[in-house]
Amino acid sequence: MYLMSLTNQDYFIITVFLAIVFVIAYVNRRKNPDYDSFLTAKTRFDSSIEFGLVEIILSGVAGAIYGFNAIYYVFIALIIYSIIQKILSKKYLVAKVNNFNDYIAITQNKTVATITSILNILLLLVCIAVVISTAFKLLQSLMGYGFINNVMGLLGFTVMCLLIGGRIGLVYTKLLYFAIIFISFIAIIVLGIHQIGGIANLNHNLSNLAISQNLSADYYSTPKFTSSNAYLIAIITLGLGGFRLISYKLVPQSKSRGISLLLTTLLILPGIIALATVSSGNVIDGKKIVTVMAELPDGQTGYVVKAVDSTDTKADTTPGIIPPLLNTKTNLLTPNQYNYNLANIVVFRHYLPQSVMILSLLMVFAGFMLSISSYMMNLGRVTVNNILIPLGLIAKYGKIGELWSLQVFIVGFTGVGLALSYFLYINYDLLLFIKLIIWVFIVPLLLILFISFFKKPSNAQKK
Repeated sequence: MYLMSLTNQDYFIITVFLAIVFVIAYVNRRKNPDYDSFLTAKTRFDSSIEFGLVEIILSGVAGAIYGFNAIYYVFIALIIYSIIQKILSKKYLVAKVNNFNDYIAITQNKTVATITSILNILLLLVCIAVVISTAFKLLQSLMGYGFINNVMGLLGFTVMCLLIGGRIGLVYTKLLYFAIIFISFIAIIVLGIHQIGGIANLNHNLSNLAISQNLSADYYSTPKFTSSNAYLIAIITLGLGGFRLISYKLVPQSKSRGISLLLTTLLILPGIIALATVSSGNVIDGKKIVTVMAELPDGQTGYVVKAVDSTDTKADTTPGIIPPLLNTKTNLLTPNQYNYNLANIVVFRHYLPQSVMILSLLMVFAGFMLSISSYMMNLGRVTVNNILIPLGLIAKYGKIGELWSLQVFIVGFTGVGLALSYFLYINYDLLLFIKLIIWVFIVPLLLILFISFFKKPSNAQKK
């Protein structure tokens, strides 16, 4: 039995979680009487911190591949991002805007501003599709759900709550999502490190693994700045930092740099724990029999028993409990092929007691809903503020038309994102998707932003 088996208590917890999200949205429904309130309503809990399901998965991938080095690389990327963000904040204040597209609109002509907005819309749509397809994969691994019935209901519920609660509702539900993710990751980090035997044993296991792979003993713990590492830092900065700069909304009172570093560390550590976990097993005829988690051909996560040499410390080069991939034709393990996308998921399955295993599912739900809500809100804002209004497409409908258009487009984008996610799911390769997003969308948008830094803002195009 390798899938999660939900009890009545688990279903009750999920129901309570969804009910709280709906209540938060419903309570704040009257705070969004018009378009401006729906998008820009203020609250003292505003924060510029943005992350979601894809960031959670990619953090686990980084930790499982690079060990503690992933924290060093991301830390350098965050420093670069913070410096650029500070410059960007000053530019926004001078231009009297608070987001990327409005800044482009007052520093570039209408054609460039429109093209930029369309490119940003496509970026967000692809991001939504990637989040949906990633959630499909994760819930298939955890629950065995098929494509049609595992995320559609949650997607529809998330969009409905967003339309009811608007920005105020989103801010408060984000607090709930953040709390669930923080609690989940702190719990699994504490449990994982404790059961491994402390930080010393964790480092010892990483050293043994590196030696077994014919690497230096400190490969996973000591940063080595080579040309390949410099390329990795550049990719992280473009991917993580670049996307955050494009999505960045100026919140003057927000002090999030320290929180961002803490959050990033929390998200990476479970991947490191997965890498450092040693599979235990019985010894038969000189061979150690171990059970490892593996991704089965149907996408689910199962357990595979294999024999390894118990006397040769260099025999087992398996990276912890990272699930190996099976050949879909032979159903045999594919040598040296592992599903690093599940690094932050298998740790929950491995270390959490069965009684609180529901925490792993709630973490996936929270990360998914957090991403979808943020992307949808940005999509609606860019579409109406930077496409429909500047081009005068809804001028005759006034403020009511603006609010109506915003809600209609959010619903429409939900359908488009769901359809696109189906094709991504069939050809799922998260790292490939991220590379395409970086080079096709983020790099061109950052180039436009960089060029805009040298142009004097003009309020002629500002709404």
